[in-house]
Amino acid sequence: MIWGCLAGTKLGPIVFLDGAVHSDVYIAVLRENLLPYIDAISANGMSNIVFQQDNASPHVSKKTRNWLQSAAVQHGFSVMNWPAISPDMNLIENLWVHLKMELHCQYPDTKAIRGGPVKVRKVLQE
Repeated sequence: MIWGCLAGTKLGPIVFLDGAVHSDVYIAVLRENLLPYIDAISANGMSNIVFQQDNASPHVSKKTRNWLQSAAVQHGFSVMNWPAISPDMNLIENLWVHLKMELHCQYPDTKAIRGGPVKVRKVLQE
């Protein structure tokens, strides 16, 4: 799994995750990557920051919601309430499509990577 974020034209970090992503893993990703990113774009003058995510189980667990509520107050952002069954509204999904197309244009051999998931992940991370 890959986690990423963006705000306008400001691209955030890309994080590669191995294994199951549950609330604790997701919160750690947000703590280590989202919060520094939000702090940086806020320091650069961006305001009214709204964090958007879909309704994946780790995103909407009680533990994650409570953590996000606290982090939002501390770091000055809000969390969007996401409508059920609406993945097509998520901007990042459109970005992933463009990222994959650009990857295949610049590196045509990525369409034909042979090997299991570990090999594919290693090649793509490089």
